[in-house]
Amino acid sequence: GSSGSTGTSGSSGESGSAGTSGSSGSTGTSGSSGSAGTSGSSGSTGTSGSSGSSGSSGTSGAAGISAGQVYYFNQSASSGIGTYKELSATPSGAGQQTILKTTTGSTPVLVQQFITPELGFNVIPGGTQRFHLHFLKNNINDNTDTFVTIELADSSGTGYGTIISTNIAAIGFVSPVIPVEVNADIVLPTTTINSTDRMIAKIYVVDQGTSTRDVTWYTEGTSYYSFVLTSVGAVSGSSGSSGSAGTSGSSGSTGTSGSSGSAGTSGSAGSAGTSGSAGSSGTSGSSGTSGTSVAVSGTTDTYVKFTGSTTIGNTAYGISENITAPVSLLMGNKAVAKDQFAIHHSKAFIVNSGDSQTNQVIYYVNHTGGATSELYTDLGTTSRINVSSGRIIAYEIQYVVADVNSTFDNSYFQIFGLISNTGSGATLVGSPLVMTIAETTVNHHTPSFYATGSNELGIRITSATDCKVTAYVRYTEVNI
Repeated sequence: GSSGSTGTSGSSGESGSAGTSGSSGSTGTSGSSGSAGTSGSSGSTGTSGSSGSSGSSGTSGAAGISAGQVYYFNQSASSGIGTYKELSATPSGAGQQTILKTTTGSTPVLVQQFITPELGFNVIPGGTQRFHLHFLKNNINDNTDTFVTIELADSSGTGYGTIISTNIAAIGFVSPVIPVEVNADIVLPTTTINSTDRMIAKIYVVDQGTSTRDVTWYTEGTSYYSFVLTSVGAVSGSSGSSGSAGTSGSSGSTGTSGSSGSAGTSGSAGSAGTSGSAGSSGTSGSSGTSGTSVAVSGTTDTYVKFTGSTTIGNTAYGISENITAPVSLLMGNKAVAKDQFAIHHSKAFIVNSGDSQTNQVIYYVNHTGGATSELYTDLGTTSRINVSSGRIIAYEIQYVVADVNSTFDNSYFQIFGLISNTGSGATLVGSPLVMTIAETTVNHHTPSFYATGSNELGIRITSATDCKVTAYVRYTEVNI
C-alpha cells in the first residue's frame, strides 16, 4: 500500500523559569497641569421643516382575464372514434384546413364534428367556454350565422349528456379573401364528470333568411387556427401597477454652533527613571513523541473517509468530474442510480434499494425551428427518465425556452404530472397540468409529454423558430 502521512509533532517542552527583574529606576516628578479653558455656549437648535403633502394614488390596473386549457380543432387528425375529428389540447402542426358549406335557409348545416381524448379529470370548473372560429363569406350582405353544441360522452364516444348550445353569432366580413374571427360562448356551472369521459363539439352554420349561401370554415396552420378556451385549469391575470409616491417636504435650517473656549497651557513633563538589568533565560523543554502512520487505499471518483483508526478508504458517494461520461451522485444507502447528470436521495431505513426515493435531473435540446424535437438528459440522444415495471413517478418540471432569433421570443412553463408502469408498460396518468408562467409571444412554443415505447418519460418542444430548451425535472419514485 502507499505510505501513511507524517505523524504530528510532539508538544514543546516547558519553558524555563524567568530570571529576576532588575530594580526599577526612580520616577521623575510630574509637571504641574495647566488650567482648563471655559467651554463655549451651545447654539440653539433650528426648527424642523414642515412635511410635504402625500402624492395622489395611481389609477388601478385593468382586471386580468381568466385563461384555462385550450383545445384545438384538428381537422387533419382522426380521433379514432367513428367520423369524429380530433379536439386536442395540442396543436397538430399541420397546414391550413378549410371546409366549404352551403346554407339551406334557416335549417342549420353541420360543418364538422369533433371529440376530445379521455379528459383525465373529474370536475369542470364553472365558467365561460369561448369558441374562437374563423369563417370567410363571399359578400358583406350575406346574413350567415354560426353556433356550436357540446355533449358529454363516455370513453367509447357514446353521448349521454344534455346537448348544450352556444349563442348564435353573426359571421362578419372584411373582404372576399380575408377570413374573420367569430366568438361564441357557453357558460357552465361547476360539473362533476368521470375522468374517462370525452366531450363532443359540433360546429353549425345557418342563414338568417331562406337563401343558400357559401361559407368557408378555417382551422390549423399558423394564421386562422380555430380553438376553444375553457374554464379548466384557469390562471388569474396580473394586478394593475401602483401610483407614484408624493414628494417629501423641505428640511428646516440648522441652528448656529456656539464658540469654543480657549485651551489651557500644558505642564512640563518629569524626567524618566533608569531601566533595570534583564534576567537570565530558562532551560529548553524535552522533544515530543513521533506520530502514527496511516494506510491509504481506494478507487478514483469517490469521496474518502476513515475506515479504521489507521486506514482511509472509499465512501458510497461518487464524484463526477468527466462531462463526457458522467455518473450519478447517490445520497443515502438505499438510493439507486437511474440517470446521468442526476442526484438521487433515499432514506436509510427503506428496506429495498429504490423502493422510495426523490431524484432531480435536467433534460436539454438545441431545437431547429419548424419541427418537433426530443429532450434528453445526456449529451447525446439516448437517455431519459426510465419508469421500471412496478414503479410510479410523480414529476414537477421547470420548462424554459430561449429563442436564438432576432426577436428573442422566450417562454417559461411549469408542469405537474404522474407516470406509472404497473407491468404493462409506462403510461401517463391523466393529462399533465401545464401552466404558462410567462411568454413573449402567446403559443409561440408548445411543450408536450408522453410515455415512450421504452418505458421512459418523453419530453418534446414544438416551435417554428430555433431555440434552446432546458427542463429541470424533480421527481418522486415509489416501487409498488
